[in-house]
Amino acid sequence: SMDQAPVAAAPQDGYGHTSTANQDAALQSLSVAQKAVVSGELEKALKFARKSVSLYETEVGRELLAKLENPAEAAPPRASKAEPPAPAPAPAPAPAEPTGAPTAASAAPPAASEAPSQAAE
Repeated sequence: SMDQAPVAAAPQDGYGHTSTANQDAALQSLSVAQKAVVSGELEKALKFARKSVSLYETEVGRELLAKLENPAEAAPPRASKAEPPAPAPAPAPAPAEPTGAPTAASAAPPAASEAPSQAAE
């Protein structure tokens, strides 16, 4: 009978305990994930968002995880794994500047003839 008592009590204690502990851990993980997003550490953010949702599913956690797993709107999916999404290096030469006039003149013909698709974009 000594064996039976703890077994009977365990499920109730265990479940109540686990869900509360999981909820706390999930919220902590979510907080870590959100801070990681802010600092641009997307891999870390994704890891902790997944952990949070797997421990205890919250709406905030699910939304964050969805955003991190489908960064199509924010950045190309390939780039998000290797590095935080940075602005493309293209905008460096500003064509509007007066100093860029000679460059623009010399760059325009090759751009038009070599890559018409680029010009269209």
